Amino acid sequence: MCILIENAEDLTYLTANGRWTKRPEKGAGFASILAAYTAAKNESIGKFNIVEFFALNHQIINLECGSGKREVQYPAPLGYQAKASANEIGRQELATAISI
Repeated sequence: MCILIENAEDLTYLTANGRWTKRPEKGAGFASILAAYTAAKNESIGKFNIVEFFALNHQIINLECGSGKREVQYPAPLGYQAKASANEIGRQELATAISI
């Protein structure tokens, strides 16, 4: 068994040379969950999982999750419209005040 970093977005595993692979048996093993979590936080990925991989039966167990250095983009809920920015609101208020 070994502890791996899994990219939660495309289900690939970090290798020892810093590349990503679909094959968990090629992933870089970490000595502890904390070591894997610390390394994952410094990777330029979005969401990640720390998993335990059992090579004997190819079982994967999720141990922890988080986000790396890359900002995670969450989809907006259906029907959601972003509010105007503070600058846009300020310009609108200024235009209204000038026209009065």
